[in-house]
Amino acid sequence: LDRHAAKGLATDVSRRCFAMKGLSAEQTKARESKASQILKRVQMSLVMIFSFFGIIWAGHPFLVVLTMVIQVGCFRELVNVRYDLEKEKQAPLFRTMQWAFFWLAMANSYGRQFREMGITRSFTSQLPTPVAKLFTALEDYQNFLSSSAYMVLFITFVLTLRKNILRYQIGNLIWTAAVMVYIVKQVQGATMLIFSGIFWFILPCGLVVANDCFAYICGMALGGSLFRSRYAIEVERKSDEPLGITTSPTPGGRLEIEEVKQGDDSLIDGWNRRHRSDSFYQVEKGHMIEKVNGDAGVDQLSEKQGKMKIELSKKAQFLSISPNKTWEGFVGAIFCTVIFAWFVSAFLSQFQWITCPQNELRPFADLDCETSKTFELRPLPFGLGTYRWAQLDAVVLACLASFVAPFGGFLASGIKRAYGLKDFGDLIPGHGGFMDRMDCQLIMLFCAHVYFTTFVAADISAEKQILVLFASLSQEGKNHIFDQLSATMGKTAQCMAGK
Repeated sequence: LDRHAAKGLATDVSRRCFAMKGLSAEQTKARESKASQILKRVQMSLVMIFSFFGIIWAGHPFLVVLTMVIQVGCFRELVNVRYDLEKEKQAPLFRTMQWAFFWLAMANSYGRQFREMGITRSFTSQLPTPVAKLFTALEDYQNFLSSSAYMVLFITFVLTLRKNILRYQIGNLIWTAAVMVYIVKQVQGATMLIFSGIFWFILPCGLVVANDCFAYICGMALGGSLFRSRYAIEVERKSDEPLGITTSPTPGGRLEIEEVKQGDDSLIDGWNRRHRSDSFYQVEKGHMIEKVNGDAGVDQLSEKQGKMKIELSKKAQFLSISPNKTWEGFVGAIFCTVIFAWFVSAFLSQFQWITCPQNELRPFADLDCETSKTFELRPLPFGLGTYRWAQLDAVVLACLASFVAPFGGFLASGIKRAYGLKDFGDLIPGHGGFMDRMDCQLIMLFCAHVYFTTFVAADISAEKQILVLFASLSQEGKNHIFDQLSATMGKTAQCMAGK
């Protein structure tokens, strides 16, 4: 035998041996395939985690680049959902305009963020003088240039409309606009989070990953044991014939009764027994054998006036569009994520590289800053130890990661179900595409940005924006502002002296 034939023979023998232990060759093959998929998924997860740590070590600008790459990948996968090759051939420049709209939105979003944070000034100072002047001119006219580009793209789209594919073109334009809001607008605050301190970027992202893992663990350990949906089925007796189902109210989904056999023994009121096997629940009690497909079990049997009432319960679904999600996983993950957030935020708060903001667009920059009040140690009541305000912020972010972020995944599941997709892509072995990994992260970054700007850095952000605007003025404008401030401060001092 050659090497390939010997390997095939060994695999076949292995499958047959497993089949002797209660598994068929097909079941063995399916389990081997599932095991290899899990192994591949774990391997790629480790690669992604260590790659992310490497990018964090490289610094703030590289995290911004990573965010851009993820946005490009997500946009590509979402617009491909509605891709129709035959109709695309009839729509001139449509694919090109989709990407032109996207890059225009990206340039406008990032340009505005960099300008508001004052990063563009530090960037232009590193450029040669002629290039710096050109870049400054483009920055000054960014709003006009982006608006002009949008008008050109809008007119071009209208001119390329074709009568026989109007519905497809208009539908895809609306879909493209919705995807840009979802991918660009929702994530535009990520740049501010990164440059305000990597802590505010990696903590929300890490909490989403932790919540996903805790939901899986809690769902596997407790799924169906705490939350169950209950309903009843009435079965009418017919002599010498199988019992027939007369009504089947099933709020949790239709229950399929494969076989019901009538026996001589009378039913025992209140009898409660449930036994689980791999593919069905089998309930047996002398007079009757019942097979029920899926995760359901008989809780109670009773007989009255020739009719048998079967009260059943099954694992309560959290959402129909995501049937693998359980209430036990959702609730359990909330508590686990909050506890995880409290301790991991305390650990991250110790490192200046994580907590210090960066005000310049410089890779591998040395960061040295005074510890802000958010990361200062404070005593707990009754001498129970110390804590940081950042830990309380982390608890709030953990609640957002538990209550809000999962619905990004549910939306992605709904899109895949609507268009008959298993995954959005196959770029990441064992995981799918960018959207399969980032569906919850997108909405979480939006929540983290809103929370940070509202409750953590509201005053700091306002002061920083004033300084950035002042730095962008000409020397004459700066002198004029300085004179006005001096006059205002002088009047304030006179009033205070008079009092």
